[in-house]
Amino acid sequence: MQALEVGGDAKTVDLAGITAQDVMSTQVMPVYEDWSIKRLADFFVDNQIAGAPVVTGGDQLTGVVTITDIMKFESASADDDTIAVTRDHYDSIARDTLDAQELRKLSAGASTICTVDSIMTRDVIHIDATTPLFNACATMLKNDVHRLFVTRQEKVIGVITSMDLLKPMARLASV
Repeated sequence: MQALEVGGDAKTVDLAGITAQDVMSTQVMPVYEDWSIKRLADFFVDNQIAGAPVVTGGDQLTGVVTITDIMKFESASADDDTIAVTRDHYDSIARDTLDAQELRKLSAGASTICTVDSIMTRDVIHIDATTPLFNACATMLKNDVHRLFVTRQEKVIGVITSMDLLKPMARLASV
């Protein structure tokens, strides 16, 4: 049992019983490794998302790609400080609400020749659906990621974002 303090009152709740499948979203929108970066940027804009799992033609998880990856690609000639500022800017947008106008500018300049495969992160952080919520949080913190993919036999069945982790806490706070 864990104590959760809400408005000065300590309440005892069983957070240990909450698992990844309890908080994950099953509406995962994967992208394919052979998509152009232009198509990827358009996909992010159209769906108002900031990242997605990358899958093969057989729907096997092979990577993850985010707005930050597009920014790094588009800013390849920029210095590290410029890339960091741009990344932080787009990360902050992704945490709240995406500014479609800014993303459309990004999409307009995206490459039609290079593919998602060339900019994605291959080392995907993923967890099993039965992983306890505490472990999911620790994994996100340890790896400094904003999303975890939930897999079963190498196939994505869900996603947990930073915001998804806050929802159970908010529900407990209103108890």
